[in-house]
Amino acid sequence: MKPLFRKQIALSLLVTVVLCSCHNNEVRKDNSANNAQRVVALPESDSTNYSFKNDLKTIKESADTNSRKKLISIPKFEVEVRLSNAAEKKLKEDGETIIVGADFSGIPKDTSSDYYQHLGWIEVADVRKELKHSRLATFDNLKIPKAILDSLAEKDFEVNVFVISGRISSQNNILDSDFISTRISEIGGSRIIVKGKLIEELDVIDSITN
Repeated sequence: MKPLFRKQIALSLLVTVVLCSCHNNEVRKDNSANNAQRVVALPESDSTNYSFKNDLKTIKESADTNSRKKLISIPKFEVEVRLSNAAEKKLKEDGETIIVGADFSGIPKDTSSDYYQHLGWIEVADVRKELKHSRLATFDNLKIPKAILDSLAEKDFEVNVFVISGRISSQNNILDSDFISTRISEIGGSRIIVKGKLIEELDVIDSITN
């Protein structure tokens, strides 16, 4: 299990997952118009090291062309978000959305790359679902190149799930949520619960305890 701060540092380096019949900015809708789920991409920071991106590109392109064209499905799973009353009230008042993120990573067979040496893992895929009214994010129809899976030392790759605010009303994230770190074999076909509250609620708790 890797520390949260390493994942936060690496968010800007993440490569967009291959979605079945979709692209990065496509709007995804479930059965209700009020429960729209939109795939979003977080902006890169100024500190992005493009050598790591090129290194990852080399890893992906090292497999033969035929293998690279084959896609492997990631098992479907759901993330239910449970926020505090104060958080729900704030989001509603500000017209704010939430983003449910799922990052997939693993240990490569070849550990000599700069990307791996710097982070201690390589990215398999990452997905962001933006929710306005719904609190249930469904991760389905996700596919990754077989070449990436074949490059991993272990096929049971890691999945990290988190929730942040959509940064519509504020440039900063206003939510503090659980950070779930698990394996694809454990999360596939299941629903996990992520609880969260306002970051300012933490300040209130700290003031009481101190």
